[in-house]
Amino acid sequence: MGPPHGTHAHRYGSSLHDVPAPTTREARVSGGFAVDAAPVVELASGSVRGSRVDATGTLRFVGIPYAAPPVGARRFAAPQPAEPWVGVRDASVMGRAAPQVPALRPLVGPALAARRSRGENCLVVNVDTPRLDGPPRPVVVWIHGGGFATGTANQHDGSVLAARGDVVVIAVNYRLGALGFVDLAAALGADRRIASNLGLRDQIAALAWVREHVAAFGGDPERVTIAGESAGAGCIAGLLVSPAARGLFHGAIVQSGALTLTTEPEDAEAAAREVLEQLDVSRERADELWRRPAGALVRAAHRAQRRRTGSLVTRPWWDGDVLPASLAEAYGATAPVPLMIGWNADEHRTFTKVRRPIMPMTRAALATAITEAWGWEETAPLLAEYPADADGLNDLGTDLVFAMPSVHLAERHAERAPVWTYRLDLRAGRFGMGAFHGLDLMLLFPQGPRAEWLALGRPDQERAALAERFKDAWLGFVREGRPGGTSVGRGGAPAAASDGGSWAAYDPAGARTTRIFDRTDRLLDDPQGARRRAWAGRDVRIR
Repeated sequence: MGPPHGTHAHRYGSSLHDVPAPTTREARVSGGFAVDAAPVVELASGSVRGSRVDATGTLRFVGIPYAAPPVGARRFAAPQPAEPWVGVRDASVMGRAAPQVPALRPLVGPALAARRSRGENCLVVNVDTPRLDGPPRPVVVWIHGGGFATGTANQHDGSVLAARGDVVVIAVNYRLGALGFVDLAAALGADRRIASNLGLRDQIAALAWVREHVAAFGGDPERVTIAGESAGAGCIAGLLVSPAARGLFHGAIVQSGALTLTTEPEDAEAAAREVLEQLDVSRERADELWRRPAGALVRAAHRAQRRRTGSLVTRPWWDGDVLPASLAEAYGATAPVPLMIGWNADEHRTFTKVRRPIMPMTRAALATAITEAWGWEETAPLLAEYPADADGLNDLGTDLVFAMPSVHLAERHAERAPVWTYRLDLRAGRFGMGAFHGLDLMLLFPQGPRAEWLALGRPDQERAALAERFKDAWLGFVREGRPGGTSVGRGGAPAAASDGGSWAAYDPAGARTTRIFDRTDRLLDDPQGARRRAWAGRDVRIR
């Protein structure tokens, strides 16, 4: 099933494999020129000088401001336009990540270096582009994950994707934790100085920047795909239903996240009160939020998270402004653009293995969450679909938090635009992690040898081949509005296109075709259909 009525065929008409070889020197085209091997691009706010990535021959521009620094009185304000600069700005050195407490504490040396690389002046983008000249290229805007509290665009090297797909890759830094995803305004009695969902507002400002400036980097502002994983996927789902983001993108990729990562206003206010308690800040002392160092605020949110078991303190909420007012309203408001959405088979096991209790960790806790939402009579038949063992626990937790919310979003979005669903089954993780949460990132982005060995063990040719297929499917979607790559057999073996093995769009009234990425890919119609029917389109909010 192709793009509806030919609308997206026009926007995504070029082929993944029609990729020109990178040149060694850029001409003065689209506002760009090169001095030696360091290209310069002229933007409305000023000029930036990037660098060349030797391994791919692509061009890189990092740390470019897309909004004014959210400091001082602007700490909790909606993002403002970037301030212009004079001369040529060095865009060869990564910008700052948002203030955060790292999810995994590194050794002392790396920790000190990381601390120096974080700061409130973090509203920047990184751009990887094959060239500055030639026909305008498709664009993908990457939103990193990290529980809405950690992470940075600087961790995601887009140069390989840019070269392989002849696309422009833009990664975004945005406000995190207490500075971006805590409803402090509500907890302080509707303080008007604090805007809602600041992290999402930052991302929308970045998309507006892309629309205005990406042509200078060789990109097409009418062919923009947004993509993200985990909390980043939750953000993409939010942008998919945000009135303020409408028209700023033309396709979306959601990896291991959905609309249910956004919470209700009452829960967001309760979480904000927990953070304020850690800060010892009351409504009467609200001005302290502007006086305290940024680190004090993110550490307070971190302490509040450690005291809370089974749900997130930091996350978006239904505010009736940048987002709809409820999940039900959001399901009826998705932007009519192509969607690729999927999850990994062992998402929940990841969190139990690393003992990070940001979701219900035991079968009893999962059952309690479902029972509170549905009642026991409705919950009991569902639980019967999951064995009372370790695999059953993983499947139940993965379905509740990741798989079924993704299916439910696919079902509803398919009424507006084509959807392609996938599941990543590759059981590659060490220590029994299986197809762990974040495995897809290791297939998409370059990894250092040490990181890959720690997570996956020795190099594996079949795993490397899967990474190529996953990238090609992903890049095909960015380029053409539907997944690319080779056809897939329904019996497990790769199939020629004439065998009818192409990855069809998800049809809630028909086959519900889902691609299973594994050592040998395959297509399944309505995988785990009995479980899907038991959920009956119902989501469970994790309080």
